[in-house]
Amino acid sequence: MISPEKCPSMLIWSSRTIDKSSSLKEASEVISKVAFQAWHIWKERNDFVFNHLEREVLEQIDVAIPLGRDKGTAAMVVRNEVGELVDGSTTTFPVSSVLHGELEAIRRACYMVEGLKVSPVTIELNSRRAIELSVSELVPPWEVFEVVMDIRKMIQQKNLKMEWVKRSGSKIAHQVAAWASKGQLHHAWISNPSVSLLSLLYSDVFNSDM
Repeated sequence: MISPEKCPSMLIWSSRTIDKSSSLKEASEVISKVAFQAWHIWKERNDFVFNHLEREVLEQIDVAIPLGRDKGTAAMVVRNEVGELVDGSTTTFPVSSVLHGELEAIRRACYMVEGLKVSPVTIELNSRRAIELSVSELVPPWEVFEVVMDIRKMIQQKNLKMEWVKRSGSKIAHQVAAWASKGQLHHAWISNPSVSLLSLLYSDVFNSDM
């Protein structure tokens, strides 16, 4: 894993890649692949934001709750159907349990979908229990009753889908939430994603297709 502190920019990463490669040809091939994908991400984000092109959108979420803390930090990472990063957000809120944090993250993700004004949208996360409560008619525990009711209402209104994703397919949301909870997330992580974030994104796309 490459932390943002060790590799804060594409320029530094490119320089290190050249230094570590066995030849300039090998370094050029690696840099060219990353640059090509970064261009695609920039292009897709512009189409999404400015041209309002409707494609299937996946919103991957995760929440980080430091041990012994009563606050959680959720990460919402939005990508299109071919795995290109188009938007994202993080937010911190009070939590009473891990389940409460997961459900609050879902609620914040639903709010974000309302602002994106796109369809269809699938929300992905690594919590079967939170998904079950969100989409079923089960009576939720009292501590999360209000949150679950809000989620169910928005799912119906916006015709949202929810899917469970294995941990190996949700690395980017997990890492973004962890960095944000520690105050280590770069403010331009969407418009100028680090190499480490791009690597996690590609890993998620690969694992989701397996």
